[in-house]
Amino acid sequence: MLAPVSAEDMFPITIEAFNLAEQYQTPVIVLSDQEVGQRKETAEPIDAASVVLIDRRRPTEKELERYTRFRFTETGISPSATPA
Repeated sequence: MLAPVSAEDMFPITIEAFNLAEQYQTPVIVLSDQEVGQRKETAEPIDAASVVLIDRRRPTEKELERYTRFRFTETGISPSATPA
């Protein structure tokens, strides 16, 4: 669960939530409140080049031969195939 403290904090917190969800394949909750949602404030421009996105682990060709969605791996995170 992540909780932004300002409207400006919402963007990086949301990126972090998606990265955590992709990395650990688990639900992530962004907890906000009415004050943050309805607040009017100025924010610095977002530097899109500094945003780091984590992609989910994809299976290799060898892993796809006998693919099992949920299997035990060394990292504890099983690869996630893309539906055809």
